[in-house]
Amino acid sequence: MRHPLLLVAFRIAAWSLLVAIAFVTLAPVEVRPQSGASANLERFVALLALGLAFALAYPRRIAEAALLVVAAAVSFELLQALDPSRHARLGDVAVKVVGGLTGRHCSMNLLSKS
Repeated sequence: MRHPLLLVAFRIAAWSLLVAIAFVTLAPVEVRPQSGASANLERFVALLALGLAFALAYPRRIAEAALLVVAAAVSFELLQALDPSRHARLGDVAVKVVGGLTGRHCSMNLLSKS
């Protein structure tokens, strides 16, 4: 992937997605959108998209992108612990981390074919 405009688009998408996931994760439960899917599926898919987006946005920094996604997943969960109406669970972190790393892995497959 060598087209600079495509990289810019992926970078805008990745950072926008990070902000959106942060809002949805940290917002009060009553204002969060509901997809109808299980919470674990929502967590997994959101972080999969984030891992994919960051790895595509920074193809020469795949390891750093993965680290950022893992740090975001852990941070989101820890920040939930500050709100008495929310809960932070190790299982939730695990689902988020696996989703993020799966997205990174998918991007590596896409990048190797381009």
